[in-house]
Amino acid sequence: MKKYVICLSVIGFLLMTQASYGVSNNALPQEPTNPTNTNVVDLDEAKAYYIKGSSKFDAKDYKGAIQDLTKAISMNPVIADTYVLRGKSKTMVKDYKGAISDFTKAISINPSNPNYVSAYVLRGWSKAELKDYKEAIADYTKAISINPGYADAYYYRGLSKAAINDYKGAIVDYTKTIAINPNNDYVYENRGWSKSVMADCKGAITDYTKAISINSNNANVYALRSLCKGKLKDYKGAIVDSTKAISLNPKDADSYYYRGLSKIATKDQKGAIQDLEKAKMLYLEQQNFELSKETDSFINGIKNKK
Repeated sequence: MKKYVICLSVIGFLLMTQASYGVSNNALPQEPTNPTNTNVVDLDEAKAYYIKGSSKFDAKDYKGAIQDLTKAISMNPVIADTYVLRGKSKTMVKDYKGAISDFTKAISINPSNPNYVSAYVLRGWSKAELKDYKEAIADYTKAISINPGYADAYYYRGLSKAAINDYKGAIVDYTKTIAINPNNDYVYENRGWSKSVMADCKGAITDYTKAISINSNNANVYALRSLCKGKLKDYKGAIVDSTKAISLNPKDADSYYYRGLSKIATKDQKGAIQDLEKAKMLYLEQQNFELSKETDSFINGIKNKK
């Protein structure tokens, strides 16, 4: 029913980037070799504000972090780390334009330093949140040119390619990500979705099954595998997967809808109507009025055929 482009949460993304290739929040900014118009007292105070901002970021006080990091920048405006961390904080409060500005500043200070390659990925991610996918892809590509082994850059470039319906390109990027890091269930999930859009349901099921082997608690993957099994007329298998998805996420309207479709195919009209009624109610609760209306019309059609 809905178009799946699965992405890690922003918190998970920031932590992943930091852990892989980003600059540690706890690392102290290094003073420039020849600071301009900056005295020793200002440098010390800037460092203190950076540390405070870093601690507030870790404590999820993002507005407080932005305030402290802004003070640090006013005292010492040539430290890329500070702009990167303030940019991260801005993404957490959904100030993507402000975040892009900070990542751009960090890049201008260290444009080709591999230690700051995450700034390109973070800027790309912020652009993607603003639906500027082509520019996001350009940033991910730049990050890859600096560090060809940066798995996250391929993954997020794949997401942006999928967002502009370049599913073949997305699959290539997800496959590259898997070659570097084969233990990320989200990558298999997204590659599976791209394969399913291209009518490769068998390939999609293989990817979803791999994702489940890594993380068996992701309701989305069971729902997506259910959809593919239904397309391949494995209705019993589809019902099993939808049921599992519902057990993990009882508010997943799509899983009730998919299970309802499979029950129709197995001549269980009573069970199908029950599932579709539940899907309709959940869509309504989620203010997805269009899908609620479509599901209601479908239910009426089934009832009228009795």
